[in-house]
Amino acid sequence: MTRFEICVCRYNEDINWLESLSNNCYVYNKGNDDIPVNFKKHKNLPNVGREAHTILQYIIENYDNLNDVVMFTQGNISDHKDVVYKRYKTELLFLMDIYKQALEYGFSHNLAILESNVSYLNYNFRLPEYNNKHLRISDYSFGEWFEKELGIEFPKTFCVYWHSIFAVRKDLILKRQKEFYINLLKYLDDCDSPEEAHYFERSWCYIFGINNKI
Repeated sequence: MTRFEICVCRYNEDINWLESLSNNCYVYNKGNDDIPVNFKKHKNLPNVGREAHTILQYIIENYDNLNDVVMFTQGNISDHKDVVYKRYKTELLFLMDIYKQALEYGFSHNLAILESNVSYLNYNFRLPEYNNKHLRISDYSFGEWFEKELGIEFPKTFCVYWHSIFAVRKDLILKRQKEFYINLLKYLDDCDSPEEAHYFERSWCYIFGINNKI
């Protein structure tokens, strides 16, 4: 029987929309300690590193006992409908569909393909349009960080899971050693809004080798 788990990256969001799947949820909570009683598996984390920190923490802690498919989601995705699940009537239908996709193909298909994006090589997220006064600036541009930590050449097009909402089969996660994920965590554990968190959002496909399968 196929096993799946949903890693819920929560701050203070209402997660009752996941109640019917509560037995399959592991909630990593960075906000108020008010998890609904039906969610038996949960853990409080310091509010650092945005959802990227939560995803890495989940992988590291469960590396030796991963479910067949893992779905990663924020505590609320309704405000991302136009980007993440616009073709679906409900959030739950979306989650179950990306689970089936990951089970069959290894990864979910809710990818955005950014064409001719070589400019990302020197891109940074401290630009005025982000208007984030709390952003902790990285020592590296996105391209420098990408090639240094992922060990692959910076691509000319990009495959992105917006808002870090996606599903992946465990064999793709396990292609990287546990120490790889532990090493990446160092970029995310010092403040609530590190610039590298934006790098991770644009890198999950490459971390799991999904780009080689598209």
